[in-house]
Amino acid sequence: MKLRNLISSIAIALAIFSSCTDENIIEPTTSTAKVSIALQPSAIIMKAGDGTTQWATNEELSVNDCILAIFKGDDKVLVKYYGDLSEIGTSEVSTPLYRIEAGEIELDMNTPYHVMVIGNPGANLVSSYESCTTKAAFKEIWEGKDTYAFDPSNLLKFGELDATITEAANPVITVPLTQVAARINLRVTTELPGKTLVKGPYYESLDGKIELDSLVKTLTDAEIERLFPGAEKQQNISGESIKNGEFYYGNRKVTAGKMSNGYKGYKIPNYQAYKIHEYRKYVLEIKTLKIDNIRTRAIAVEPAQDENTYLIMGYEPTLNSLLGQYVFYTYERVDQTSSPLTVVISGDLYQANVKEKTLVTTDWWIFNAKNKVSLDYKGSDELSVETGWGFSETYFFAESKGDNWQEVEGGETIVDDGEKELKAVVDKLSFTIEPKKGIPETCHTDGVIHGNLYDVNAKMVKMPPIPTENSLDVEIKSYGTVNVDFGFN
Repeated sequence: MKLRNLISSIAIALAIFSSCTDENIIEPTTSTAKVSIALQPSAIIMKAGDGTTQWATNEELSVNDCILAIFKGDDKVLVKYYGDLSEIGTSEVSTPLYRIEAGEIELDMNTPYHVMVIGNPGANLVSSYESCTTKAAFKEIWEGKDTYAFDPSNLLKFGELDATITEAANPVITVPLTQVAARINLRVTTELPGKTLVKGPYYESLDGKIELDSLVKTLTDAEIERLFPGAEKQQNISGESIKNGEFYYGNRKVTAGKMSNGYKGYKIPNYQAYKIHEYRKYVLEIKTLKIDNIRTRAIAVEPAQDENTYLIMGYEPTLNSLLGQYVFYTYERVDQTSSPLTVVISGDLYQANVKEKTLVTTDWWIFNAKNKVSLDYKGSDELSVETGWGFSETYFFAESKGDNWQEVEGGETIVDDGEKELKAVVDKLSFTIEPKKGIPETCHTDGVIHGNLYDVNAKMVKMPPIPTENSLDVEIKSYGTVNVDFGFN
């Protein structure tokens, strides 16, 4: 072989070898994306009874700060505290959304991750969370102490999910957060024998300035719209829209006669008012109401509670006079407990004249009545009103029991101090709050479980011994559970 051909062959071989070597050492790059994390508190608290739901309050939905943890398999990617969360709008179910911006987090594309968020963590636990290197380590951290359970705007929340980023353009991982606390709505009333109706039912506005059950002098359109800003003038309401018998005045049906081209009047949609009954009855005037065994400690990431410590005794919840109920929270997260929530009451038992107010929300109507209507609080006969424009006699207020009818039992009770007669003094009488699953079948939990709302209505149904001996019978109704006589002890 000639020297020139030999050199040419060697050069070609080296070129081929070099090309193969270059292909083998090239490593493919992994695509990444800057990811935002959105936090969505649950807007619905399940009732523990009939399966219906109730929206959480704005305070209960608050997320002031959070711990974000991201794992790839068992490997820690990120555990970080974020103390400055701002709302970015609302979700489809009208709950606030919070965001951790994309500049903070960069994740591999098409890679499975596990995301955990603890909302409103204890400030003294931030370093403990940030030192966690495994998911299991989070189960060793106890949340809550002292009065941690009593601030509705700082309730503990937790959420987790598996996520894989498949789109590089502005990816967002939305983590739903659930309440770790349970809420208790507590009402205490008396239903002793001897109750008699004096007057009612009748209605008044929440500020007491408008007696909705009254027939009044004719009001101008401007006066109606000033008294009822949401009033809608109905020029021609067909019989298909309003049928006779939909309207009630107290417990009396109202037949609203229509003119040739329909009913005439004003509609006040979703108006809130008090339904009032006046009775002569026994009244327990509560001087102190305290709750024992409120739990303030829980592990955020699993259903566990501290059974023997951090039980708050003697907590005094605030009375919501509008609804006539006490509201408080507890962090119980297991089916059974050896130390159930306990209500302790002291006060005086009177016989008195009382007004019982029930909060009602529905559509109300104002009719221009041609005929005068004779009112009788105790009557049950139907009332007849002929509607139309231009009549100068009276306007008639009536409630419409339509689909949007809502009535909250156990509202404010007003006692006439001038007619009170002391019957007994009760001192530190107590009962427990222990829902039972399936009794009746509408109750869904054994014990008080996180994330649920419990309406507890305690009624004194038997007279106490005189003098009292720390023994009294009450009837407890907890969201559809069976009515049971519990003895105070």
